[in-house]
Amino acid sequence: SAGCRVAVWPCPLDWAQDTQALEECLRRVMAAAALLGVGSYKLSPWIPTAGLPETVPAEVGEKLGALATTAATLGVTLLLENHPAAHWCTAARCREILSAVEHPALRLAFNPAHFAQVGEKPFLSTWNRGTLKKYVSQLMIADGCGRRGWPAYTPPAQGQGEVKELMSILRCRSFDGLFTL
Repeated sequence: SAGCRVAVWPCPLDWAQDTQALEECLRRVMAAAALLGVGSYKLSPWIPTAGLPETVPAEVGEKLGALATTAATLGVTLLLENHPAAHWCTAARCREILSAVEHPALRLAFNPAHFAQVGEKPFLSTWNRGTLKKYVSQLMIADGCGRRGWPAYTPPAQGQGEVKELMSILRCRSFDGLFTL
């Protein structure tokens, strides 16, 4: 379908337990996405953070690089979405993995709610003071809060995600990616 731009794949497999099965499953899904004309494919936060070191393991970068190469041959862009449950939960970790892979078929789905949930200020610090902007291909229109007792998710512009500011700066920069509700 020409209108379908992003697909999401919920991976039931554990990356650490069965990497071959995970990679083969992802390759089949990307091939199907390419056949259907899906241009972007958002990966689930399938790398658990429990027990991992503070830095992204080199093997993760290598595997994501290989997957990005496969995606490029199929004409699909892989999107990593920052998520509190993923190893790339903060701006620093997103930057680390994206710059380690540095492949045009691996991009960022920037989720302001998730950056707020891990205690970052998505516009004032994560965007303005960071280098993530060169990797962003999708802005999730999601808002939320990181303070205890506050809701994790809120309607847009009612949380700490600074969504209006992000949309405004992206429009000023002639952003050619997606705004996704």
